[in-house]
Amino acid sequence: MAAGLPIVTTYIRGAADHLKEGVHARFVPPKDPAALAKAITMVLADPALRESMSKANRAKVREFAPEIMGPQYLAILKQIATQKDLMPSGIPQPTPVQPAAQRCTTAT
Repeated sequence: MAAGLPIVTTYIRGAADHLKEGVHARFVPPKDPAALAKAITMVLADPALRESMSKANRAKVREFAPEIMGPQYLAILKQIATQKDLMPSGIPQPTPVQPAAQRCTTAT
């Protein structure tokens, strides 16, 4: 997507959740080589479709930029931590384990 290429794919998770048929991608049924060939041929034969998919995919991929996704993930993790009472102030600190004292032996 970041390269601005049109996509031909199956309805796999992620793709089906975020891409729209004919806007970002052409969807084909799994294990259907004839449908795959037809979809690829359609995309290759239509420069306007390729260009519109290219623009749409470059725009779509910006939605997943780290500066956008990072704060969203952090908010979700904070919400989970709050629900489970695991915020930093609530995290139990491990008791430091003192190493066993080593005996100093001298040969006599």
